[in-house]
Amino acid sequence: MKFRHLLGIFVVLSLIYSLSYGSTSQTDETEYFALFMDNLKIGHAIQDRIVEGDKVTTSIKLSITINRTGIPVSISISSVSIETTDGKPIGFEIEQDLGILTMKTVGNIDENGKMTITTGQQKEERQWPEGALMSEGLRLLYLKNGLKEGTRYTAKIFEPSTMEVFNAEVNIGAKTTVDLLGRVVELTEIKSTTSSGQIATLNTVEYYDDEMKLQKSVTPVMGFTIEQIACSKEFALGENDVFEVVDKMFLSSPEPIENVSSVKSITYYLSQTGTNDLKIPSNDNQKVKNLSNGNVVVTIEPITAPTGIRFPYKGSDSTATDALKPTRYVESDEQIIKDLAKEAIEDLLTWLAKQPKESVDKAIQDLGLGVISEEELKSVIKRIVEANATMVTERGERAIGPLMGLVMKEVRGRADGKLVSELLRSAVQAHQQS
Repeated sequence: MKFRHLLGIFVVLSLIYSLSYGSTSQTDETEYFALFMDNLKIGHAIQDRIVEGDKVTTSIKLSITINRTGIPVSISISSVSIETTDGKPIGFEIEQDLGILTMKTVGNIDENGKMTITTGQQKEERQWPEGALMSEGLRLLYLKNGLKEGTRYTAKIFEPSTMEVFNAEVNIGAKTTVDLLGRVVELTEIKSTTSSGQIATLNTVEYYDDEMKLQKSVTPVMGFTIEQIACSKEFALGENDVFEVVDKMFLSSPEPIENVSSVKSITYYLSQTGTNDLKIPSNDNQKVKNLSNGNVVVTIEPITAPTGIRFPYKGSDSTATDALKPTRYVESDEQIIKDLAKEAIEDLLTWLAKQPKESVDKAIQDLGLGVISEEELKSVIKRIVEANATMVTERGERAIGPLMGLVMKEVRGRADGKLVSELLRSAVQAHQQS
């Protein structure tokens, strides 16, 4: 849960940045921003815009470092949108480095609006949301509306990091005096309200110069105040402050909760104190009821399988089988996979606790947790097949299951399961023919 909170902050940062006008220059340009949370510098953002012929490529790189119970956690995201010069979507790439997990997603949009999304070996197709814009489309919309006080308009924004469409309402305000890291300037104030079905409404105040370049934005979210401020490259990439995030995310229960495992459910009655809507998502074990007075009732109850259902599920219920299909994220009920993941994470955190000044990449390298090459994997498989030659001779391809467990245990999740299966099958067949 704590790690999900960190990811939530990062998604919000990504969304805030995608709302910004960014550079309005017709030439290639790089802009740097420092990111702050509750007045402490936690990272930076870099935006590049490159025009090549009839294509515009906009890249945004976000990087933050925050402490989680005393351990620094670095997270970065690189987002690239490719569009025509008149703002039509062509494709996008999003790469998220979560410290111990890296995930890359590539999307391509054809002339008919069919969007093909590839994450690793998983591929899906969707229809591009009608009227949705990415970076260049938004830039053109912002240029069209200008900075005249009193101007109001709306936008539909596609955010690749969440694969969602956000609805934004933009209100152009008056010029005001703003402090930019000690430099006081007069800028135009713009207020944006952004919402979707999955996150609470975001209210952002942005400040632009006369060239419509973003200089500062302020967004209160999740109990924090997030700011991005235009600055020099040296300051943006410079040292960050220490920001302990977890302690600020949890509140003590007003009533002591004891023997949680013995109750069927727990219900929370939440009273709203601010003016924004309190948006809490429902899921399999959390039911949410929004009351007419703005308050919220949240009921938590554990998920239990129907009597007679065994795991892993081998039935034919269409709802269950659809839910169990591979997605952009990895989950497993196989004990060997859970044990290996737990072992790797515990080793990683122990290493970092003993050597706090070192990076996660260094820890992964020293602990041998990096992705194994195909040649190394073939060598491991060959050795395991030869060591279990009798079983392979007797069982043939029925030996692949037990051998798969031995291989995955040795590589400790550093190899793709599908590749392991393919190479293992080839090795078993070769052994049978020898």
